[in-house]
Amino acid sequence: MVETELREWLLEADGLKGVPVLLEKSSPVPERLVLLERTGTTVDRADITHVTMAAQCYARTLEGAAELAGKVVDAMLSAAGLPSVSSINCVDLYNFTNHITKEYRYQAIFEICRYGL
Repeated sequence: MVETELREWLLEADGLKGVPVLLEKSSPVPERLVLLERTGTTVDRADITHVTMAAQCYARTLEGAAELAGKVVDAMLSAAGLPSVSSINCVDLYNFTNHITKEYRYQAIFEICRYGL
């Protein structure tokens, strides 16, 4: 499953060591957190799959969330070296703060192409 592979990749990435990378939000929320979520899948042919993933980057400050998001984007783009990932692009990155709960977060959207899986 691509979510698990990318989670493991991020856990080992430079600049992200010690930052929890989760596939579902836990409680209590740590000081910094990356939440990965698959938001869509398209199959072009039996051997080409496009997966859309969102990475929500939480921190105690907006600046911290933006900094964490930059590190996540760098790490995700380098995941193109994984055997299961043919290519990966960051198609959007934006402030996604929840103003009701005051949770500072940035969200990065990635399109991942997988071939032969």
